[in-house]
Amino acid sequence: MSFWMIFWILAALIIVFIKPIDRLVIKLGFSSSGINLAFYLAVMFLFYLIFKMRLKISKLEKDISNLARKITLMEK
Repeated sequence: MSFWMIFWILAALIIVFIKPIDRLVIKLGFSSSGINLAFYLAVMFLFYLIFKMRLKISKLEKDISNLARKITLMEK
């Protein structure tokens, strides 16, 4: 399954089961509603994705630098 398919299925499940999620949040001792919890989790997930992308970009920058050095040395 693609990322977007999973995303929309999870979004639909959260919307359909918002009342049980509210009850679960209250049982866990949080003072907010289930939709707030969903937003908090979404923001945390987005920060995780940004972190992973930053790591991948750093690796690509390093690979490009190494490749440029190798090409420069081969030309001499």
